[in-house]
Amino acid sequence: MTDMGFLEELAALSSGRPPERLWFVKGAGAGGVFRPYMDMSDYTSAAFLTDPETETPAWVRFSLCGGCRGAADTRRDDRGFSVKFFTSQGEYDLMGTSLPVFFIADPKKFPDLLTAIRPCAATDLR
Repeated sequence: MTDMGFLEELAALSSGRPPERLWFVKGAGAGGVFRPYMDMSDYTSAAFLTDPETETPAWVRFSLCGGCRGAADTRRDDRGFSVKFFTSQGEYDLMGTSLPVFFIADPKKFPDLLTAIRPCAATDLR
């Protein structure tokens, strides 16, 4: 890593005030079992997807990404989901968010995204 500006921005982000609450804390979830409707062995070697008769315990969770105290849930649609399958081969996690994907093309913008979501230390507003 030779981009000193990017490294300084990451250092400032990690040394700043810790967020008021953890990301994805506010949400709801449900547990149940997952059973594939057809054999998917042409596409994957995951055992829980290759046998339609196998039932796999699963947990699904939907949550908000970065709200702060007193913020409306609808102010910014930073939502996410996660699905956890408890398979015989181990745990399989699947996660997604509604955040923009621009930081995948340019990782230098990811700290700016977190800064935009995090509340201001002086005013407690975004």
